[in-house]
Amino acid sequence: MKKNKNKDQMESKISFKEVLEKNFPARKTEKTKYLISKSKIKDGFSSDKFIIFGENKREFERYRNSMIDELDPKTVIQVDLVFMIIKHGWDLKRINLIRNGLMNAETRILLEKAFNIEDTQILNKEEIEKELTDLDRKSEVMGMIYARDCIGVNAFEKLSRLETSIHAKYIKIYDYYKLDRFGKELYEQRQVSNN
Repeated sequence: MKKNKNKDQMESKISFKEVLEKNFPARKTEKTKYLISKSKIKDGFSSDKFIIFGENKREFERYRNSMIDELDPKTVIQVDLVFMIIKHGWDLKRINLIRNGLMNAETRILLEKAFNIEDTQILNKEEIEKELTDLDRKSEVMGMIYARDCIGVNAFEKLSRLETSIHAKYIKIYDYYKLDRFGKELYEQRQVSNN
């Protein structure tokens, strides 16, 4: 008996909800439409497409969301430009991580080969810092790392060139965005005031 009563109540609730939706469709204000579209933009620019192993998905999403909120794209072209700005901005952040990783790896190799410190590949960050402090030759170690790189693969130079290239693209895309968003006259006024 109770099951039938609960079922009838459930059906009447569903029916009532359906009647409400039919007769009184939800009205979307401009603000609601805008928030929904902004949410769709964020969903379309998924972190799964842009992060690599070891990167923090939440950090990317915070970065992406803050850039979308700050730049506030209004047109499809502006959305595309914002996506490119976010991608290149994230790449610039990634280059700093790569540079740090390169320096850390070279430091471990150098400590092992030049200063005969064993098993540097399994030492944690604090232990490496202690070894460098005990040597009391940090600047010499950093100089040797740079010299080894110059003789070898020139990874730092290549990384710097890549960073410069990405930074130039970032600035160029951001300028296109400002031009599209604010118009030519306002953009030119801002350029003059910035110089």
